[in-house]
Amino acid sequence: TLTGKFNGSDVTSWTDGNNVPMAALVVGSQTNAYKANAVCDVVNTTINAPTVNEKPAVYVSSNDTKHNNNNPEFTAKLNISGTNTEINGDMVVADGSEAQKASVVVEDATVTGDITNNSEVSSIALLETVTFNGTVTTTETSGPVYVASDENAGNVVAMNADTGLLYKTLQAAIDEAASGDTVTLLKDIASGAAIIIGLNQDLTLDLGGHTLTVQKTVSVVDDEESNVENFLAHIVNNGDSLVIRNGTIVGDSAAAVIANRSGTLEIKSDATIQSTSDIYNNSAIIVNLGGTVETSGQLISTANCGIRTYGGTVNMTGGRIEATYFNEDPWGGGSGLTIFNRGYNNESAGAKVTISGGTIDAAVFAISTNNLYSGGGNPSNLTITGGTVTAVESSTIYWPSAGTLTIGTKGSTSGPTINSPKGSSVEICSGTLNVYGGTLNGGTEMTSDDSYATDQSLVNGYRKNSGSAGTGDAVTVISRRGSGYDTAQLNVNIEGGTFTSPQNYGVRYMDCNLAESETKIEQTVDVKITGGSFDGGIAAVDAEFVKEDDKDFISGGNYSNSVIDYLTDDMTAQLYSTSDPETPYSYYRDVAAAQNAAGPNDVITDFSPDVGTSVTYYTITLNNGDTVYNKYFIKANGSFTLPSAPSGSSNQRFDGWSLYGTLYQPGQTFTVTKPMTFDAMWTEVSSSGSGSSDPSYSPVLDVSDGGTIKVSPRTPEAGDKVTITPDPDSGYEVGEVTVTDRS
Repeated sequence: TLTGKFNGSDVTSWTDGNNVPMAALVVGSQTNAYKANAVCDVVNTTINAPTVNEKPAVYVSSNDTKHNNNNPEFTAKLNISGTNTEINGDMVVADGSEAQKASVVVEDATVTGDITNNSEVSSIALLETVTFNGTVTTTETSGPVYVASDENAGNVVAMNADTGLLYKTLQAAIDEAASGDTVTLLKDIASGAAIIIGLNQDLTLDLGGHTLTVQKTVSVVDDEESNVENFLAHIVNNGDSLVIRNGTIVGDSAAAVIANRSGTLEIKSDATIQSTSDIYNNSAIIVNLGGTVETSGQLISTANCGIRTYGGTVNMTGGRIEATYFNEDPWGGGSGLTIFNRGYNNESAGAKVTISGGTIDAAVFAISTNNLYSGGGNPSNLTITGGTVTAVESSTIYWPSAGTLTIGTKGSTSGPTINSPKGSSVEICSGTLNVYGGTLNGGTEMTSDDSYATDQSLVNGYRKNSGSAGTGDAVTVISRRGSGYDTAQLNVNIEGGTFTSPQNYGVRYMDCNLAESETKIEQTVDVKITGGSFDGGIAAVDAEFVKEDDKDFISGGNYSNSVIDYLTDDMTAQLYSTSDPETPYSYYRDVAAAQNAAGPNDVITDFSPDVGTSVTYYTITLNNGDTVYNKYFIKANGSFTLPSAPSGSSNQRFDGWSLYGTLYQPGQTFTVTKPMTFDAMWTEVSSSGSGSSDPSYSPVLDVSDGGTIKVSPRTPEAGDKVTITPDPDSGYEVGEVTVTDRS
């Protein structure tokens, strides 16, 4: 507890070291004798004003132009906090200069006196958690006073959280912020002017849970060597770093909300940047001019696009980009993330974009490049390792340029989910596509009317036209398409991932040099599939319109139908797995490798050159309880003889091998026309000397080809009724059933 004591002095302003205003706590620096800033922190303390002559509890002052030889150098700062802090008496701030402003910031405490600001420049702030029972006294020339319970007091809108100074405009707070400072918005405001972050500034804008609406824009002019056209923006970051957190920024014009130049712009997860104009003009929420954008926040556009980057770096680690506006006539709409080289040409440096989390929802292209503006010798690149990416009206990712598009992480099957309800999840004409993992779903809302098998007209159309066609595949590969698309090699490397298309293809690969009556395009093309799972409504993979020499590109993976026509020469065995009904076909270098991978009821086809016509093997599986006792691979129409009983417990009797509910004995021979799985059947018997039990009798079945017999119960006891049900194969009927005594 600190209590002031009146000593008879009636000094009301600080003149020199011996004439200090009366108060319980005086914080300040005024004369040449006190050559230092005065900074005071009061925590969980009671301060009582002098009990006579109405002197204040707290008096704060900093240098003004009357002191320090008209060269004020030092200021005063008072921070009061703590739920147990009480200020019983008035608080007065005085003096100061434009160069040295005093500040008082109070949070959590209780203030019972009045607030007076006699300074033209200094600030007093009572934040949301303060209990204030007094009144505020200011004049027309008083500095700002902010009381959270009365947001109109002093028309204050922002505070520098590091200096404690208050500002009547956000721009003033930004302009005076030092490197590393945080400017906090104190209430919802509408700015009648664009917001500018100055050169070399390093600033955090804490929106304080409020909404900043910027109503005006400013023209942004890019570097002279750039082909980027001038554009309008509500906020321009010219600084080294701008971090935005804890609130919402709204740009209400059809223009960029934020233009980021060469510095870093970071949107925190608790921040929302929103463009609310309903006029579509292809503007973007964020335009990045060679800087770095880090976002985990919410970027929402009512009628335009998400992020447009010209070179530089974009890292999306979470949050959302939403740009779902769509117009059918003329066709167009919001894009999620558009990637160009720095100078908007193929001669300048490309962008580096990474998406590791979050959601992108767009109307037309969630992500895209351009073959004229994103490629060249130093092209733009994109890596997606997580998150969900969707375009509802087109292909989701359109990649027509040099540069590398990487989906997933090498060595891992996990990755992003890429959805396209009405187009392909990925459509590529140039550059490199690496897919290591993730899920790619094309044409998820297409119907049978949208099923489009590759034909001559489709190949002709791709050759004659530019842009995306959105054929509804998981991946669409268009090689040797035409002028502009051939400026880079086309490389597709798929090592993993899940690829589905309900109405079209998992992968559609076409060569536009097979278009009719067209000049042949020179482009180096290399397509490889070594892993992944592929399921298509028409087929898992299509390469009908590819030169014969280029059709051998598959050496691994699982498929919904046979892809023997597209295998590399070293793949000589096909496995059909009944345990994977969606994508049962896989391929191996030899039959032995396929046998190692086979499970019960699987089928292996050997088409190696040395066998001539392909040979089919059926898997015969013998189970003993929960374990596989043995597996056999028998050629189609070959014979198989049941082996003797496996080892069992001493108190078990082997009854035979069960197939489809019918019991067969060792030595029974079958002609193999399909996979079969037999289960060893056992009956518990009493141990010697342990008492008696009713014996059971397992029928021995001798069944000719053409059907099976079911017996119930399998191990009847004496007196039981036994039901015998013959089940003939198609084309057979029951001749006779003979029952004899057990020998």
